[in-house]
Parts: sequence; structure tokens; C-alpha cells
Amino acid sequence: MTGHLASFLKLFLGNGGSRLPALPRLLSGRLPFYYGWIVLACLCCAGFSRQGPAVATLSIFVDPLTREFGWSRTALSGAVSLGGVLAALASPLIGPAVDRHGARLALCLAVLVTGITMMLLSLTQSLLVFYLLFCTARMNWAGPFDLGIYSGVSNWFVARRAFATSVATVAQMAGLVAMPLIAQLAMREHGWRGGWLAIGRSPC
Repeated sequence: MTGHLASFLKLFLGNGGSRLPALPRLLSGRLPFYYGWIVLACLCCAGFSRQGPAVATLSIFVDPLTREFGWSRTALSGAVSLGGVLAALASPLIGPAVDRHGARLALCLAVLVTGITMMLLSLTQSLLVFYLLFCTARMNWAGPFDLGIYSGVSNWFVARRAFATSVATVAQMAGLVAMPLIAQLAMREHGWRGGWLAIGRSPC
């Protein structure tokens, strides 16, 4: 089982560094267009899905959380600030890892961690648990996503780098618009816990 998993990861993620993994190497010679556009589409999906821990998304949950637990708005906003500080501390460590292993692994882990932490927020019963989960997601939002998305664009585009960067940014802004709406729609039917579940499932 472990051997099959290792082969799967090697196929899609490669061995790190600049070596192209097996699947992209296979497709790049068969496609009628530049393989970098597929990479850009994947980066756009990652950028869209990153917005679960955004402030705009959290704002949808402020009222129901304060009503149910009596938490102050200051306490909730403190999780955003602490997550940003943690991201600032972690980014210098993440950057060399992205240089060494590439953006693929960083973004795969970022999407996975964001999805899991957002869904686990639906089980929140205390402010401490909320801080642990949301700060992890927020650190992820401000660190691996930024480093992975824009390093991926830079690695695959030179002449059209500005255009590719703008497309990736538009995808992220689209996620920033969509995630609060997804949360609000889910909360109408299933409450705030259902809202976190909907946000967490969006990256998947």
C-alpha cells in the first residue's frame, strides 16, 4: 500500500527540484497548446479555494458565533491577527522548501490543510479550539498559498508572466466573492456549523 502511494505521489508531484514529474512530462508533448496553461488553471483553482480563512468569510460567522458562545468581536478578530503573525514567522521557512521541492507540494498541502481545518471548525466548542484551527488556516492562507501560486506562475511563464499573474489574481478575487456567499447559503439551511463544512468542502 505504501509503495502504491509513493508511486502515485511521484507521478503527480515528481521528486522535487526542477525535474518535471511523469504526468506533466507525458501530457506536455501531446497537447496542442502550452502545458503552462494547465498549470495556470490549477493555480487558479488553488487561489479560489484559499479564501475560506479570509476576513470576508469570517465576517459571515461573527454574529452566529457571538450569539451562541458569547465571544466578543475583538476575540474573533484576534485570531486573524495572530494567524497573520504566524504566517510572517513561517514564511521564511516555507520559502526555501518551495524552492527545493516546487510549488506543487506546497499547494497540495495548503489546499488539504485549509479544507480540513475549515471543516473541523464546525466542531468548535471553545475559543481555544477556534484559535488553534482558524490560526492554522489563516497562517496557511497568508503563507504557502501566496508563495506557491506566484512562484508557480513565475516558473512557467516569462513573456506572458504579467497576464498569467493577473489571471491568477482574478481567480483569487472570485474566491473572495464566492466563499462568503457559499457560507451564507449553507448557513440558511444548516446553521453556522454547516457553513464551515461548506467552506471546507469547497477546496475538494
